[in-house]
Amino acid sequence: MIPVGGTFTIDARGAWKTIENLNPKAVIPMHYWIENLNLPLRPVNDFIQQKPATWNVMKLNTNTLSIEAEKILQNTIYVFTLV
Repeated sequence: MIPVGGTFTIDARGAWKTIENLNPKAVIPMHYWIENLNLPLRPVNDFIQQKPATWNVMKLNTNTLSIEAEKILQNTIYVFTLV
């Protein structure tokens, strides 16, 4: 999990620099702006738009994720779409 919203933590660009250094199998963005949130954060799309071509986005229509370690997809960004 990595913060991507900026202001209080790293922004999308800083998140990708960190991801490049850590080389994780998958990423779950967190701490970003969502509708009706009254905080000066950037939306998750800022992070997704900067992804390298080798990364895929899996939008989850749920607020939970349960997967086995061996089934985590390589270079996948898991994005929660429900609030």
